[in-house]
Amino acid sequence: MALQIFDTWMFWTTETAIFFATLGLTLLTLLLLDKYRKSTPRTDGFIPLDTTRGDRFFLWMISMVFVGLLWMLIGVPGPMEYALIPVLGWFVILMFWG
Repeated sequence: MALQIFDTWMFWTTETAIFFATLGLTLLTLLLLDKYRKSTPRTDGFIPLDTTRGDRFFLWMISMVFVGLLWMLIGVPGPMEYALIPVLGWFVILMFWG
C-alpha cells in the first residue's frame, strides 16, 4: 500500500530518470576528481572570485535552470531538449575558462 502512495507523488519518465542518473554520475565524477586530484581555488578565469571545480559546477547548474526557464518564458519553438545546446556550450566555457 505504501508503495502505491509513493508511485503517485511524481510522474517518472525516461527523461527524468536520465536527468537524475546524469546528475548522480556527474556528482560522483566530481567526488572522485576531488579525491584523487585536489581542486585548488583559481582566480585566473573571468569569474572575479576564487572558485573551485565544484563552485563552477554549481554556478553552471544554476545557470542551466535559468536558461530553461527563459527558454519556456520566451516560448522558443522546438523541444525543450534544444536548450541543452547553449547550456552545454556554457558548461565547457565555465569549467575551462571560468
